[in-house]
Amino acid sequence: PELIALPHEHFIKYTDKKVTQAEFAKLHKGAYHKIDELRVKLSDLDMVHHVTNIKYLEWCIDAAFACQQAVDKIQVIDMHFLKETRINDTCEVHLLQENNLLHYQICVDSVVHFYCLMEIEE
Repeated sequence: PELIALPHEHFIKYTDKKVTQAEFAKLHKGAYHKIDELRVKLSDLDMVHHVTNIKYLEWCIDAAFACQQAVDKIQVIDMHFLKETRINDTCEVHLLQENNLLHYQICVDSVVHFYCLMEIEE
C-alpha cells in the first residue's frame, strides 16, 4: 500500500468539521443470524487483492433483498471496514434487525471483517 500512496500535504484539512450530521455507528452487539454464505472470487478484488469496498455493500444489499427487506427504502448506510478479505475466503453474511435498523456483518472464520448499518424508511 505504501507504493500507491498519493501525496496529500497540499490538502487543506478541516479536522473540526464532520462529514455527516449523524454520529458514526459502532459495531452492534447482539444475536445475529447467518443469512448467506459466499466465496470470494477474483472479480471481487481490487488492485491490491482485497475485496473492493463496493462488493461488501453489494453483498449486504443482495442479502437484504433475499430476506425481503425494502431495499428501495434505504435511507442511511454506514459502513465500517475492519479487516481485509481475500481471494477464496469463505464469508458469512449475518443480520440483526431492530425495528427499522438492519445491522450486517461479513465474517470470515467467525471474525467480523465488515460491518454495515442500514436504516430503512418506516
